[in-house]
Amino acid sequence: MFGRAITMAFMLAILAPAALAAANPLSPTAAALRVAPHTVTLDGRLDEPAWKNAQLITLTQQDPHPGAPTPYRTEVRVLIDAQHIYFGFTNIDPHPDQIAVHTLQRDNDQGNDDHI
Repeated sequence: MFGRAITMAFMLAILAPAALAAANPLSPTAAALRVAPHTVTLDGRLDEPAWKNAQLITLTQQDPHPGAPTPYRTEVRVLIDAQHIYFGFTNIDPHPDQIAVHTLQRDNDQGNDDHI
C-alpha cells in the first residue's frame, strides 16, 4: 500500500506540470537546440544551418487578445552552446514600407509600438 502511494505521488509530480501546461495555452514551452561553439555569428542574419533545425516558436498576442494569433507572423528560434543562449527572430510584415516608429527610447515601456 505504501509503495503504491509513493508511486502515485511520483507519477503526479512528473505528469502534473505537463498536464497544467497543456491545459493553459498561455504557458507554452519550447526547447533550445544545442549547437557547437562558434556555430552562430552575431550579424543580424539567421543564415546558419542551425537556425533551420531549431524548433519554431510562433508567438501569440498578449494585448488586446491574449493567446490569439498575431496579425503578422513572428517566428522565434532558440539555440544554445556551452556558454551562450541565442534568440533568432523573424518578423514578417506584408507591408514593411508602412512600419512607423513612434518612439526611439530604449529599455522602457514601448507604449503603442509593437515589441517583443
